[in-house]
Amino acid sequence: MRVLSDERVRYLADFFSHRLSEWQTAVSPPCVDSMLRLSARLRSEFMDAFEEIVQCLVELARNRWNDPVESMPKSGTAVIALATNQLGNLRRIRATYAAPNTLPLSPDAEDDNGTYDEEKDAYFCSEGWYEMNEYEDTHWKVADPVVAWCELPEVPERFRKAE
Repeated sequence: MRVLSDERVRYLADFFSHRLSEWQTAVSPPCVDSMLRLSARLRSEFMDAFEEIVQCLVELARNRWNDPVESMPKSGTAVIALATNQLGNLRRIRATYAAPNTLPLSPDAEDDNGTYDEEKDAYFCSEGWYEMNEYEDTHWKVADPVVAWCELPEVPERFRKAE
């Protein structure tokens, strides 16, 4: 997730306050040429800064916690789920939500709650939340209630492999 550092926030605040005072200074005298040149430069600088802020806001919105009563992730998508255990403690897990007939049931599964889809001639896990294990094929059904979920953050640019 791209988050503005304190230093960047201070820079943008200074940027906007200085540009505002430049604009007010240019507008004061009746010098149209100087005002138009400044106006074009400021418009470009404002648009660049505004674009950066919008990108950060999009990232923040993307990485917010969602209420599963109001919205569910796309079936089969890995997310971070927040579940409440029997003691009332919260725990974060890598999970996926399985809508009906979307998560194939392993032939080795001992789950009697799976459903059979005649049209697809396949068994599927029952609807619900499943821990999504990265290094094994078994995704265990989450027994605890999931109270919130959010999308996994993007891998930071410096760790991405060149394609």
